[in-house]
Amino acid sequence: MKGLDLIWHANFWDRFNFTPESVGQEGQRRLRTTTSLNDIIDIEKRDRIEEEIAGGVQGVLRNNSININHSAITTMVCELVDNFSRHSEQTLGAFMMQYYPNAEQLILAVADCGIGIRASLSTNPKYAYLSSRPHHEALAKAFEPLVTRFEEGGMGLKDVRDEIQQLDGTFILSTGDAYVKFTNQREEIGSMAYELPGVQIELTIPVEV
Repeated sequence: MKGLDLIWHANFWDRFNFTPESVGQEGQRRLRTTTSLNDIIDIEKRDRIEEEIAGGVQGVLRNNSININHSAITTMVCELVDNFSRHSEQTLGAFMMQYYPNAEQLILAVADCGIGIRASLSTNPKYAYLSSRPHHEALAKAFEPLVTRFEEGGMGLKDVRDEIQQLDGTFILSTGDAYVKFTNQREEIGSMAYELPGVQIELTIPVEV
């Protein structure tokens, strides 16, 4: 994901078990800010976790008087957090956000190091064939309505993609060695030269000032 500076603003060193000395030095350099959640938020497998995280995002939007569709952002955050909570298997997902006033952008990021979209969908007998197909085929399938590893599915990623396009934003998702990038003008899907565990999503949304 290109939004590595998102993690830099969070408790990166502490969360990923750097030495106490490194954690202490980084903490001295770090200033808390009202333009982010000030942490990497774990997506735990418990009831209403999506509402809790969406509430934190709403707080940042209100505190900064961000001129953006708050309802749409809340809906997308709830959908993504719920999706990762249900699909991440035994690994925790993580959620991050940052508002960049000078760049006039809001960036949301969510990721895990789980089994990825291809392996997840393949557990559903309808899509078992995907286990031997390239990652980008499974990724394309995941954006179709009602496609899920479970017996019944909703709109999921398709709804988030459509909402981002309406907001003139950018949607980037990677899983395995596949990636997809959506804007309001084009759709790009392909393969990367390396393979990543799990699923990584970054949403970049323009803000009017």
